[in-house]
Amino acid sequence: MTKSLENKINDAVQSVEPSPEFSEKLWKEMRSSTQPDRAPRRAPQLRWLPAAAVIALAVILLVVSPQRVWASLRGLFDFLPGIGLVQDDETTLYLYEPVSLEQDGAVLTIEQVVSDANQTVVTYRIEGLPKNSQHCSYNVNRLRLPNGKELLPTGGGLSNEGGIVQARIQFFALPEGVTQAALYTAVDPDDPEISTCGAPKEWKVDFSLSTEKPTDMELLPVVESTAESTAEAGDNDVKISIDKNVALDDGYILYGSFQLSNPNWQAASIDFETITAQDAAGKEIPLEQEDVLPDPSGFTVDNIFAIKVADKDFTPPLTLHVKNLWINAIYDEGIPVFSFDAGPDPQVGQNWEINKEVTVDGIRINFRDVEVVEEPTDQGRDDSLEKGYAITVTESSAQYFSGTYFCTGQGEGTPDYGTAGPSSELYPFIYYYSGGLPYGSVTCSIFHANFLHPGNWDIEWQPPLADE
Repeated sequence: MTKSLENKINDAVQSVEPSPEFSEKLWKEMRSSTQPDRAPRRAPQLRWLPAAAVIALAVILLVVSPQRVWASLRGLFDFLPGIGLVQDDETTLYLYEPVSLEQDGAVLTIEQVVSDANQTVVTYRIEGLPKNSQHCSYNVNRLRLPNGKELLPTGGGLSNEGGIVQARIQFFALPEGVTQAALYTAVDPDDPEISTCGAPKEWKVDFSLSTEKPTDMELLPVVESTAESTAEAGDNDVKISIDKNVALDDGYILYGSFQLSNPNWQAASIDFETITAQDAAGKEIPLEQEDVLPDPSGFTVDNIFAIKVADKDFTPPLTLHVKNLWINAIYDEGIPVFSFDAGPDPQVGQNWEINKEVTVDGIRINFRDVEVVEEPTDQGRDDSLEKGYAITVTESSAQYFSGTYFCTGQGEGTPDYGTAGPSSELYPFIYYYSGGLPYGSVTCSIFHANFLHPGNWDIEWQPPLADE
């Protein structure tokens, strides 16, 4: 690893809060998620991700473990419907009553705001939108602070159905001492359908918070799972457990965690397209994906999960069947996958055939070729365009596999940023390099992978008794 790349990694470790551009791209990946169905069709992708950010995410995953998260829940957190887990202490701030603003016949109402040491969660609703409001995607969300700074979204989602927008957005925690802010939400200016949006294209609603709780607020307890209500199953280097639960009027929230025995696997998450649940009588019970508690930096910890059991009328015990997991793997030193001779001065359009099959974590990957490409814009640097290597993968033995590849050779070039190509049978993985393109004898290594891991995990859960 070059000194320049080490410096980038150190910078990322020292400042893990994402840039507005990085956060915006993450938000655009999440924005189409509705409240009842947050499961992605494919694995979550971090596109145009700076090389240092890849390592920063790895550091976050390594530092924040499920055990630390669950330990922090003991006696400190309750569950607030509409918001999620809330740190119930004297420093937590609440919106005492809803705040509304009217524009052109439409009304935005901030229904709930809770800010604790971990995050700020805002729920809002827009009603009275015109008939063509389905083209109004309010995907730009910010919290504007009195000093002019902005808090960026870290999670959540919104829906727009029948002229009603319903949103639940997670932000970073408010700075200490701040009790006022403004919700800013706007239609994405890059949305190609923005011209067809006849509703107000931006909103700014001020609100104030205090430690006084709303009179109608009901905090629900997060209870430890007893021996009877905890089940674990091991399969393919992964153990899944249900650790805590919350009893709701219409179901339960189950909180669980993963234990990964593969040292390269840093995070796991459930593939919600394949998980099912049946009760003791064989009745199918609906499940919904729920948000989990973020770490104090505002990042969601992927090693834990939350599931809503959307029914209470079932015969216990309940058995959850998990067929696939999404795995994020970090290879600290990199795994070399192929080498080629790029010559003394590789030029845009040059191509080298690789035609090599490599096995990574038991997954076979076929590399077809590598080509020199040039970035389409200078990314606002007002500098010359950077060159990159586009690596084409023809197929893999996994249902889905995405990797991040850094190439090293002669010269001062270091990975700057990159992207996965469009989903197709042949898709390139591109990384651009600052300081010049590596040349001479070049070796490309995989440093990060995201893939679908098959298995068969059955988890039996017993609901707590009514008096527990």
